[in-house]
Amino acid sequence: MKSVKIDDSFVRDMLDDPEDRGIVDGVIRMTHAFNHDVIAEGVETVRHGDALIKLGCHFGQGYGIARPMPAADLPAWFDNWRGKSVASVSS
Repeated sequence: MKSVKIDDSFVRDMLDDPEDRGIVDGVIRMTHAFNHDVIAEGVETVRHGDALIKLGCHFGQGYGIARPMPAADLPAWFDNWRGKSVASVSS
């Protein structure tokens, strides 16, 4: 499946800038219309993740998900993250 990545410059300000939020929303809708996956860069906080999920974006990358780590640390991180909803992380 093809995917479209939303640049972090739009994601970063989407919580405070209605124009950036509109761009993010539009890209997500257009990407879904073409049956592609959408990935958001710059998911720096749980609030970003919550907003993106509500808009229909379920893939992201950024410090709000995890900091860079050695590959050997990934299994332990995944075991601790798996099963947690973004909502449960934010509380």
